[in-house]
Amino acid sequence: MRLVNHPKMYDAESETLSPSWDQIQAGAELIIKNLSGLEFDKIVVVVRGGMVLSIIISHRLGIKNIDFYQVSRNSSDEPRSYSSVKIKKYPVIKKGEKILVVEDIVYKGESINSLIKKINTLGASTVAVCSLFMDEGFESDYLNKVGDNKINYITAYKCRADKWIRFPWENRIKGEIIGKYY
Repeated sequence: MRLVNHPKMYDAESETLSPSWDQIQAGAELIIKNLSGLEFDKIVVVVRGGMVLSIIISHRLGIKNIDFYQVSRNSSDEPRSYSSVKIKKYPVIKKGEKILVVEDIVYKGESINSLIKKINTLGASTVAVCSLFMDEGFESDYLNKVGDNKINYITAYKCRADKWIRFPWENRIKGEIIGKYY
């Protein structure tokens, strides 16, 4: 997978990153701008995280065909620490379809990598993957290991691995500070 854009670093003084609705919208607009000129038959959303971004993209690009890829994670209290990942639902993919994969946060790329492999097995192609956030280590440690270089990867923001991200549609965490990007 190849990174198409140069995402901004998003950070806050607290352990939690809490992007505002305006920052989510700005991130979505950046992603949509970078998707222009690419053709898709379907959006496959990694749920639940990618749902809000996928709806914004669906409306703006006029893509009405949406399906879901669902994984279940048993999480600990540590950011990005999962004891197990279980696939609960694969999307229905038709041979020859051009797929846009939408996720909220990409850490190591495990979810999207397993989805890309499934899409390829079914004879379709992943044209692009997009996310609002990318762990800063993903670019250097994992990006070239996920999919192939024909897949475009677009993300709005990079974040540090030790940060927990809480989106505006999620419950607030005590003591969180709204972040900034630079």
